Amino acid sequence: MVSAAEKLLKDCDRLQSVIISKLSALEQACNLGTTLDVDDRVLEDINKEFGELENALESGTVAAEEEEIPHIRRDALRSLVCIKEECVRMRMRFKVLTTKFHSLAIQQEKK
Repeated sequence: MVSAAEKLLKDCDRLQSVIISKLSALEQACNLGTTLDVDDRVLEDINKEFGELENALESGTVAAEEEEIPHIRRDALRSLVCIKEECVRMRMRFKVLTTKFHSLAIQQEKK
């Protein structure tokens, strides 16, 4: 049987993968100098997914701390800390890419 901590950890992994994929697509669009495939809805979606990931991390941490089996508790907490650290890095990357995206959009409007 899968514990609540393990289930929430899988949710965190899934959300993290989705965000990484979208950030990569945004970065590629910025590097190509095109904003045609990206609009503010995409940025809002990414921001929403960050919120979902942060909520899942919080719930996962609570569930992991309540986990009765020591090795599952320890492994889940360790994994959650790694995901939290990566989330902070991804947030910073998102801020940089959002700024770059908006700069490109302004440049394209001027053309």
